[in-house]
Amino acid sequence: LPSSTNEAYAFALSQSRYGLTPPGYTLDTTRLYEYLAFGVVPVFIGTGPHSGQVMPFQDDFDYDSFSLSISRDEAHMLPQILESVGEAKYERLRQRVWEMGRLLVLEEGRGNVLEWLARDLCRRM
Repeated sequence: LPSSTNEAYAFALSQSRYGLTPPGYTLDTTRLYEYLAFGVVPVFIGTGPHSGQVMPFQDDFDYDSFSLSISRDEAHMLPQILESVGEAKYERLRQRVWEMGRLLVLEEGRGNVLEWLARDLCRRM
């Protein structure tokens, strides 16, 4: 197992199928970008596009193509919901996560998430 906390976290992400994205205290979270960089399908709980939350670059990308969204009322059913996702659907989601990660986060080591966010903010002003 990796020795540093960052390495352990990166290793855990690389082994994960899904990543929870519960509500936080800010409008944006690095958690989403970490998931995209490591090929982890984001699972929005009580937040996300289906809860009316404004998502980063939502005008540019279809969140349904790379994430799952459940209501807070369904949070207690999370294990059953994830188990009901068929392997074919999971693979489609994960493939799209990798595509989004390459575009937004990795981009040959440069990443351009800040450019996408700036563009999104300018549109809203």
